[in-house]
Amino acid sequence: VDAPSLASYKALGLTCKVGGKLVPARNMALRDAARLRKPCVQVSDDIQGWDYYVGDMGKAGDIFAGNDAARKADRIRLSPVGAARFLLAKMRAAAHAAEDGGPAPRLAGVFPLGNLGQAFCKEPVSYDNFILGDFFVADPSPVRFDPRFQLKEDYDYTCAHLARHGMVLRCNRMIVHAIHERNAGGACSVRDSSGDRERQMIKLLQEKWPRVFWINPKRGDTQVIMSWKRRKVA
Repeated sequence: VDAPSLASYKALGLTCKVGGKLVPARNMALRDAARLRKPCVQVSDDIQGWDYYVGDMGKAGDIFAGNDAARKADRIRLSPVGAARFLLAKMRAAAHAAEDGGPAPRLAGVFPLGNLGQAFCKEPVSYDNFILGDFFVADPSPVRFDPRFQLKEDYDYTCAHLARHGMVLRCNRMIVHAIHERNAGGACSVRDSSGDRERQMIKLLQEKWPRVFWINPKRGDTQVIMSWKRRKVA
């Protein structure tokens, strides 16, 4: 945590240490886990719950079919530890199944939105989609967060894993319930009301990863859509 927050976290009975602001703290956790030869689990402190849904996929791209499939699905409530272990097991199973020298994921995460209909428009697992920074599991890897990104750092981190390891693993049936963009501290302390900082980060993403990111027309010019398949390879 950052130095001003240390006492507050310790008062909750947590074991913690000063790691600086968001990106330095993320990288410290990755380094510590790598040194111990253990996976690194990173979780936002505003997550209120984890759910996993079991059911048949709706028709790809058909939100009405997705909504219907979601309504019929069974919900399983997970503990944070159970959720992390599940993602780790799925990731390592995919890595074990990979051919020698072939792509193998070292990063796993959850569906990034709370819209179950959209989740059920996708296959249960995808291997080249955005991994949300609010909750993920990373096996030891040389990939680190780019300190230039005060915001959108998880988009860049996802791309760095895809570039290095060839794939990531996203479980599109696991959902986290979090207070996005409204809670105090963290990335929310970096955002400005004008959105200029987010636009700066989007420009940097587009320069670093050509053709991968474009503005989401449904959510304004501070939100992006990511497609790794569209990337420009030098």
